[in-house]
Amino acid sequence: MPRFSECFLGEGNFNPARVIRRLAASGFDGFLIDDHVPAMIDDLDTWGDISSEAYCSRGRAHAIGYLQGVLNGIG
Repeated sequence: MPRFSECFLGEGNFNPARVIRRLAASGFDGFLIDDHVPAMIDDLDTWGDISSEAYCSRGRAHAIGYLQGVLNGIG
């Protein structure tokens, strides 16, 4: 892909809930990573950082909540 913009889960070109349901149905027992979340106004400028502060953003909080909701919904 020559160019893209970070977006919230569910706003991209696939349905995360559908993918997670298929993973569960196939017996997947690994882990999911909430990677590449969008930066929001007033987030810390840590996008090139490898410290734990790089994971402190409202975009990441949204992604974690979204994933928890889907996982709880499928049981």
